[in-house]
Amino acid sequence: MSSWTFADVWEAIAAIQPERPAFIQGERVLSWADFDARADALATHMIASGLDHQAKVAAFLYNGPEYLETYFAAFKAGFAPVNTNYRYGPEELFYLFDNADAQAVVFHAQFADVLETIRGRLTGESVDRGR
Repeated sequence: MSSWTFADVWEAIAAIQPERPAFIQGERVLSWADFDARADALATHMIASGLDHQAKVAAFLYNGPEYLETYFAAFKAGFAPVNTNYRYGPEELFYLFDNADAQAVVFHAQFADVLETIRGRLTGESVDRGR
């Protein structure tokens, strides 16, 4: 049995081919080196914000590089990512985040208003960061 994680695999790919494209989204191209560096920065930020090992991190994002960067960061830091459908409304979000014990939510700025409507109802030591 291997002890490799997705983070280990993606870091190995980034080390071998840092300048090759990891993502192409329309005109936007993100290299493996950039993918790795951005995930490192986010993981470092979440750790510095006080999240502990196996903290649940919700990814409330559109499909795009930021979605996988959030997962990569969570894997690097030893967190558990929580998938969130970007079509969810406030009550669905509240149920999901509360039930998952999400301690952080990484979200696109367009979702800030809907998150603000439920933020006060969430308990625990929640940390929210816009992206």
